[in-house]
Amino acid sequence: MPTNIGFAGWDADGTGPEPYGNGHLTQLYYVASLDYDNLDPDPAACLGHFLDGSTGFFNTMLQLQYRGFEIGDLKFKLGLGSLGPDVQGEDWGYQNGQHWCNYYNNNIVFELNGEPILVMLQDTNRLLALTSCWSSESGIGKVYNISQNASPGAQFVALSFLKDIGSHYLKTNTSDVQYHSLFSGNGRDGALYEIAAGEVVGIHQKATFIPEGTLSGVWTTANSPYFIDGHQSIENGQILTILPGVEVKVRGPYRFDVKGCIVAEGTDEEYILFTRSNPNLWWDGIGFDGAVSDTGVTSFFDHCIFKYGYAQGSGHENSGGIFAAKDFSNLEIHNSIFSNNLADIDGNNPPCGGAIALSNSSPVIQNCTFRDNKAEYGGAIFSYSYSNPLISNCLFYNNFGTYGGAIALFDNSDGMYINNTFADNSGGQGGAIYFYWHSDPEIIQYYMGKFS
Repeated sequence: MPTNIGFAGWDADGTGPEPYGNGHLTQLYYVASLDYDNLDPDPAACLGHFLDGSTGFFNTMLQLQYRGFEIGDLKFKLGLGSLGPDVQGEDWGYQNGQHWCNYYNNNIVFELNGEPILVMLQDTNRLLALTSCWSSESGIGKVYNISQNASPGAQFVALSFLKDIGSHYLKTNTSDVQYHSLFSGNGRDGALYEIAAGEVVGIHQKATFIPEGTLSGVWTTANSPYFIDGHQSIENGQILTILPGVEVKVRGPYRFDVKGCIVAEGTDEEYILFTRSNPNLWWDGIGFDGAVSDTGVTSFFDHCIFKYGYAQGSGHENSGGIFAAKDFSNLEIHNSIFSNNLADIDGNNPPCGGAIALSNSSPVIQNCTFRDNKAEYGGAIFSYSYSNPLISNCLFYNNFGTYGGAIALFDNSDGMYINNTFADNSGGQGGAIYFYWHSDPEIIQYYMGKFS
């Protein structure tokens, strides 16, 4: 392509580098900039680059000139994104005579003379078909400095770029995207598109981005949503307090390791939401380990919603899509909803507890709803190794576990289960509850039913 500026979109039959993916109508399942996997072998191929006359990046322009770079040496490249779940009306559709589609997990790397210096993840980019072209608008992303291994000159440019951004977040807009040509091969069938007009824009927006690190303090609605960009730890003696109405959106397979305490108390009117940031991602839940945790304080969750947690570790961390507690009982969960959480990765142990996995732990779980969770053992909750939880007034429906559609108990795990309701759960053994190996729970006044 003459300008080498733009992106490729394609469907994949599964014989090449990408898993099978087939878009719909005018949509193609995968997208990436032209440099991706040598789709365009020209060294200049990219998603876009800076032009003479660019505004808003005064320090960057001066630093480029001072360090002997050309403006066009600062390029940005797009990694692999996709339509995600590919659901009509949510991920793609046709409305008011226009086709539209959402591409998720848009990882943009800024390169200077081929050296990566900055990176930004945009959760969603919506592409819209106009009469004579396509246009797009992305969500916001925070820019992170990755220039530590670059040349000194490139590092100074990266710092200047961040200085120009200040407290802004970046988004990308294109107003004129033109079809260029078809391509096929290596399991791909798609098209190349030229970006004739587009821009990178800095904007102010209410959001907080949290890089990998340690947490404490208070999270408020004024700074919500909180986007999580790495593994997090709450250290011994530290408390993270999350106020009603806060949304926590995790942008990768990241985990909260709690050695101190989390207090997340929502209300009937303002639940606290823990979820993933886009449909291509699952997050790795919240872990409590008594060997390293401050067992003198109680983590407390009330009126929270927990969605799309996925236990992704290889040891006991492959269990508990949302909560994994080992040798830890100072945990209370009330009036909360657990939905669409999963444990299905084989590790040292079978995957257990789609929502909650307990090992020698005895939390209090009251007035909660568990729906559409899945694991091999205990679709919603797995209780193991002398765990004795108190679980009362909870509703379990449409969960699946090969052993225990809703709950499974193993290895001397007892506990009290009072006034719980089970409906439409399924499993190979024990559609509602499965317990074995010296486990003897006390079950008081339960209800079995079916939802229409």
